[in-house]
Amino acid sequence: GILNSGRDLSRMIKLFEVQIGKDRRRRVQRLLAAYPYLLRSRIRPTGVKDGGQMRRYGDAATDDERDPANSLFLYLDMAAKESDFEAARVASEEEMTGMSRRQKRDLYWVDKRTLPWRLLKGDAMEKCARAQNRPLWVCDRMAKELISVPDQSGPIPFTNRERMTLVTLVDSLSRSIGSCERIHQTVVPLNYARHALRALTFWLLSLPFALVKDLGLLTSPVLFVISWMLFGIYEIGTRIEDPFQGTLRLSILCDQMRRDVLSDELLRDTAYTIDLPKKKKEKVSGEDIEQQFAKDGEEDDDEDEAQIGIPK
Repeated sequence: GILNSGRDLSRMIKLFEVQIGKDRRRRVQRLLAAYPYLLRSRIRPTGVKDGGQMRRYGDAATDDERDPANSLFLYLDMAAKESDFEAARVASEEEMTGMSRRQKRDLYWVDKRTLPWRLLKGDAMEKCARAQNRPLWVCDRMAKELISVPDQSGPIPFTNRERMTLVTLVDSLSRSIGSCERIHQTVVPLNYARHALRALTFWLLSLPFALVKDLGLLTSPVLFVISWMLFGIYEIGTRIEDPFQGTLRLSILCDQMRRDVLSDELLRDTAYTIDLPKKKKEKVSGEDIEQQFAKDGEEDDDEDEAQIGIPK
C-alpha cells in the first residue's frame, strides 16, 4: 500500500542519512509527504477544492481573497475517465491528424502556504505545479535525488544495491498511481447500469400482484421495505464504483503519511540511536591487592623450588 511504501522509504533514507546527506534526505522526505496530497487531487477531481485550497482564477467571488505574493497558478490535474467522450474525441483526432489539439483549460490558483505546496521548497513548487501528472513528477524527482547519491565505502557502504533498493520503493509509489487511476477510470458501462435499474423497477412494480393474495393489507409495508433494501443495494453499488469520490476518507491517509514522515520525526529519530550498555568498573580494595600479591609470591616460590628439586 501507499502507507507501507512511504514508511519503508522514509526508514531507508534515515538509515542511510550519512551517505545520502541531511539536505537531500530532507528534500526527499518533503516530496514523500506531499505525494499523497497530489495523488488525492488527481484521482478525486471533485475533491480538489477540499478546504477551499484550489479556486478558479477570474472568479470575482474568490479573486478578492487572493494574495498575489503567495498565489500559485496551475491547471486542474485529473485522470481522464473512460466515459469522458470529449477526451476520447480529442484523442481520436490526434491519432487521425497527427496534430495535438489540446482543449482550453481553466486556470486555478492556490495559496503557497497551504498543504501540500508549503512542503515543496525551491524550484520544486513551480515545476510540480506545471506538471501534467503531479504525483508522478514527485516520484521522478525522488528517484533522481536517490540515484544521484555517489558510491561510498566505510562501515556502512552505499553501492548500487542500496541505491536500487531505494529506487524500488519509489517504483512502488509510482505503481500505486496507476492502480488508483485504473480504479478511477474503469466505470460500469452505462447501458448495464440503466438496464439493471429498469429491470429492478419493473420487478418491484409487479411484486405487489404476487404478494397481495397472501399478505393483504401488509403488502404495502412489505413492498416498501423490499424496495428500500434493493434500491439501497443498487445505490451502494454505484457509489463503490469509484470509491475515491467520498467513500474513502483520503484526507486521513494524507495526514497520517505526512505525520509519519515529517511531524513525528523527532520521536522516530530516537529509534535510530542505540545506547550500548557500559561496563561497570569493579572497585578493588587495598586488602584485595595485598592478597593478590601474596598469592602471586607463593606461586613464584613453588616454581623456584620445583626447578631446584627441593621436595615439599
